[in-house]
Amino acid sequence: MIIHPPEKSYQNDEVILSVKIEYCDSIASLPNQLWFSFPIEYEPYLTTRSDPFAVALIQFSQYVGETLEVRGELSERLAYGLEQYGFVFHRWNPKWFDPPQLKFNHLVQPIPTNHRLTATAFSGGVDSFYTLMHHLPKYQPITSHQIQAGLLVHGMDIRFYEADTFERVYATYQGMFKELGLQLLRARMNGFLFWEHRLRWEFVHGAPLIATALCLSEKISRFYIPATHSYENIISNGTSPLTDHWLSTETVEIIHHGSQQNRLGKLAEIAEWELPQKYLRVCTDAMKREDYNNCSQCNKCLRTMIMLDQLGTLEKYMTFNRKIGFREWIKYILSAPGANYPKQILSITLKNKRFGESFLAWLAILSGSVHRFISEHLVNLLTKEQLYKLKH
Repeated sequence: MIIHPPEKSYQNDEVILSVKIEYCDSIASLPNQLWFSFPIEYEPYLTTRSDPFAVALIQFSQYVGETLEVRGELSERLAYGLEQYGFVFHRWNPKWFDPPQLKFNHLVQPIPTNHRLTATAFSGGVDSFYTLMHHLPKYQPITSHQIQAGLLVHGMDIRFYEADTFERVYATYQGMFKELGLQLLRARMNGFLFWEHRLRWEFVHGAPLIATALCLSEKISRFYIPATHSYENIISNGTSPLTDHWLSTETVEIIHHGSQQNRLGKLAEIAEWELPQKYLRVCTDAMKREDYNNCSQCNKCLRTMIMLDQLGTLEKYMTFNRKIGFREWIKYILSAPGANYPKQILSITLKNKRFGESFLAWLAILSGSVHRFISEHLVNLLTKEQLYKLKH
């Protein structure tokens, strides 16, 4: 797989960084271009190097079993880290990710410039609000690590066909960040298209997200990735404290933050904060959610609502539209994709001495364990080509 040097183009009021991609073997429905798009006023902040493109495509080169050849300039520090990054995913999932094979044509050691920002990825979810809160001046005494900006990316959980939704969500969160005296940056990218109908996005989403921040290397000096899982539950995932830092360069430091707490612990810390009470956005059902308002029916909504109910704060959260009753519990039990979150719920129901709900949480653990076992073992029986055809 050859990544050609980046090109810059303009469309409407946006500036687009893109690369052409050549594959050694012909594989159905593979994109031949990777691009990142930003408002035209961001142009002075954009990199001229190939760093973001190498980051976004390292896992995909392993997936298709090809050497990743980068023909543009590449950070020397990143070149070293890419190999380590790739090997983590190979060890986690050797069936899906071959050992990394890398070829670099022009390594450089970029010099950091002054007056850049510390930023965080932001989606409006629990992890995002937790990391944001912990880096506000009230909670983070180290000035250099205080957040000055967020980055919301169209093409992560909000897909291209939801353009109007993205604009409304961005406008809402931009106003929220302004209340905090912070900036909210925005971007679009097509990294999702490389994985569509192939692997679950949650396994690979971290690299395209980090790549978007690396595009803005003249604007961002430090970039936080809000953690999905806690240290005691590190599993194969697109973002991880084992992987993210390997994608740092000489000019942009990548920090995975928040693994000191599990999801319940994070919710407990932000539960009384007014901003997530107004704006928490966790829903992944694009057909049912509306802007930053949650559908209150999918598994992710239900588990968040159950946790907030156990914390005694659900009624304060305006982006959910129902209470938790027996019907909601049954939906949650039947849809639990794993045992991790039900175990957290079980712990707080026991603490609250709500033993009837403890039994329901135990049922969710059993259901989630069965779902996880079946999904993992069925997927492992299929080849990459069979899985693509099945999903497509």
